[in-house]
Amino acid sequence: MGTSDAGGRSHAAPSDALTPYLALDLHGLLRALQERPLAPGDLAPEVWRSLVELVTQQVQHRGGDLDVEGWGVCSAVVTHVLAAAVAADAYPRHEALVRRLHLTGAALDFAGRTDARAALLDARGAVGLAVRALPADVDAVAADADRWRTLPRAEVLRLRRVRHVLTPALALADRSGDERLDHWRDVLPRLP
Repeated sequence: MGTSDAGGRSHAAPSDALTPYLALDLHGLLRALQERPLAPGDLAPEVWRSLVELVTQQVQHRGGDLDVEGWGVCSAVVTHVLAAAVAADAYPRHEALVRRLHLTGAALDFAGRTDARAALLDARGAVGLAVRALPADVDAVAADADRWRTLPRAEVLRLRRVRHVLTPALALADRSGDERLDHWRDVLPRLP
């Protein structure tokens, strides 16, 4: 039985929509998602969340099976799945970015080196994504961090989003020798 979203589009029930992917290993999953890329409207938001979790789990546990070419395919699939999940309102943009940063860290652990030919192996590219997503005024964020207990809930949540991006981004910056986030280093421990 299917479901409908607010726009009246029909979607397969979550278990039905994911069934073709559940029994696949990482290579099969990547091949299936590469050969038939899903559009944001193809799945309900809860199914997109489940698919993102499935892809993440497979990459984190089976990424050691991939070579550089495989990481290229994996990178394209992960990038597409995360973008489609955001477009389907399944994930906020900052959560998709944090997941992407963590997946880059996992990919680098498996591959043992950076390689700009595959987005998930490109630590500098991932740091660049974080740089573009972070607020421009580091000093203002630092001042808010020092008084976060007195801020409204929405501002505290904004500071937590900064922390969630900074934590994996700084680790990737360390791995790649990228200094673009150095001015954030003393702010991170002060964030809620």
